[in-house]
Amino acid sequence: MLRARLFRAYVGPFSVLDLLDQAGPITSSVGPHSHCASPPIAPPSRVAHLRRVSVQPAVIESCLQWWTVDLFLSPNREIVAVTMDLWEP
Repeated sequence: MLRARLFRAYVGPFSVLDLLDQAGPITSSVGPHSHCASPPIAPPSRVAHLRRVSVQPAVIESCLQWWTVDLFLSPNREIVAVTMDLWEP
């Protein structure tokens, strides 16, 4: 039996590339960032020591539209990990 993968009321599969392709204007930042209406969430422990570059929507009308794609870069500026977080629909 195939089970759907759920995350905050979304059903996978999830694609960072699809999300970014459909995004309107975006903004980027370096380091920890808030999650719309909540405080910053710690990155996965395996990449917490790496430089974090975040891409988020530049304009939202509600937290339901908020998302983030975080890139974790090595000292050589290579992408080591990518995470995506979505607010609940």
